[in-house]
This record gives sequence, structure tokens and C-alpha cells, in this order.
Amino acid sequence: LEMVNNKTGVLARLGIRLACILMGRSPEETDRLGILGSKVGIAFQIQDDVVNLTSEEFAKGKGYLGEDIHEGKKSLMVIHACQNSDKADRLKEILDMKTKDQDLIHEAISIIKEAGSIKFARERAAEIVEQAWNDIDSYLPETQGKKNLHSLCNLLIDRDY
Repeated sequence: LEMVNNKTGVLARLGIRLACILMGRSPEETDRLGILGSKVGIAFQIQDDVVNLTSEEFAKGKGYLGEDIHEGKKSLMVIHACQNSDKADRLKEILDMKTKDQDLIHEAISIIKEAGSIKFARERAAEIVEQAWNDIDSYLPETQGKKNLHSLCNLLIDRDY
């Protein structure tokens, strides 16, 4: 998850920290909301990786499913599948090919699904958001803004596009 944090989490954290600074928020609030942004950014990236392998809407936009397979990305789902599938070597082989062959990409996606890795990734993203929210929930006052922020956090991981 460190790679995901460095890719997406840091960007979300930076955006929130800048907004807090511009709004004159306290350093403590800026730090707490920054951590929330980082964790939600990680969960967003995990969900984005799921969408890449499962969403027909995504496939319409890109022309095919499994762009991450073609690029040989070692996502959380791939790592999980490699640890939980007897077809791990085949999955690694397909990833190393960086192929655009749809039959091979679909074979890799099937290995990931059969290993329960998509379900695992969705659950992990939800856990990260829930933990991040629980860490800040009592700190934030009960306002419509807080409700909206909570809804946004959940929307980012409940999406299929």
C-alpha cells in the first residue's frame, strides 16, 4: 500500500492540506484532515484498480477491460491473487508479457477473480475508509459539511466507473 499512498494518497493529502491552510484551519485540523485525505486516496486507488478489471463502463471509455494487466501493474489484487492462487505463476507470466491480447487479459482477470482478490480489494478499500472516518468522526462538528464529506468518502469507493 506504500506505492499506492505515494501515487494517490499523497496527492489527496496535499490537496486537503492546501485547502485547510487557505481556509485558515488549525495545524491539528489540517493534519487530521490530511491523514483522512491520504487514506481515502489509497482506498480510491484500490477501487480504481477494481474498476479497471470489472467495469463495462470503464471498458467503453478505454476500449477494453484490464488496462492494468496490459501494463503489468502489481496492484493489491494481483499481489493477493499471487498469494492465494495455484495459478500465480501463470498470472505473473501474463503480467510480464504486457500484452494487449484480450484472451490473455481475460485469463488474468479470471485468475484474480477466482482467487477472491476483487472481493478482497473492495473490502480492504471499505475498511480503509471506515477506519479513516472513525479516526476523525468525533473530531469534526456535526454539520452538513461533515455529512457531505462522509458521503464523498463512501462514494469514492462505492463507484463502478
